[in-house]
Amino acid sequence: MKNFYTQLKKIIDHSIKDKNYLCLKKDNSMLTKNDVDIQDKIIFLIQKFFPDVKQFICEEKFNKSKFDEIDFNKSFAIIDPIDGTENFYAGNKMFGTLVSINSKLSKKKIDIIYIPLYNMLITRDNILSIYSKSSKKNQLTILSTKCLGHKFKGAKYRMYGSSAFSFYKFIVGEANEFIYCDGAKIWDYFTGLRLSKLINCKLN
Repeated sequence: MKNFYTQLKKIIDHSIKDKNYLCLKKDNSMLTKNDVDIQDKIIFLIQKFFPDVKQFICEEKFNKSKFDEIDFNKSFAIIDPIDGTENFYAGNKMFGTLVSINSKLSKKKIDIIYIPLYNMLITRDNILSIYSKSSKKNQLTILSTKCLGHKFKGAKYRMYGSSAFSFYKFIVGEANEFIYCDGAKIWDYFTGLRLSKLINCKLN
């Protein structure tokens, strides 16, 4: 798996060097050429290492009306190429890539959170060495942007605008809790939840 991880990092690191705005999507979120390029290259990489994976659930270019046709009993991959595109385009570090793969042929489950500007790669292979339990004094709660319409008030709340970055902060023990409010897309939470289960986090 090391070679797969290395090539994945190279794809992302190379593709984020220059920012290329593309358009606004229907939900008014930003799309860059970087998002599309990274996604296409990750799909190609997965097909190279896991040729049995034919089902791709991706944030970009995915026909959401066909989601019900996905057979999760067969091989599949879920990709969010740049989670936190607005942060990436604005030039801050709070963005990352989320990738999950189920390969029936190789009998492998792959889950990756990569935060490129921190050079932080979290996988099923290394999460136990990266994980740090939040201290009892840590009362910080991370909120997803889906919580904007809810009445969370107080200094203990943080909102990063990226699920990848939020899960990273939670896994390394810099927050006590991560609340994802209604309206979540599968590519936002699937990878983070699967990794969180490996460190016995309480999931509600």
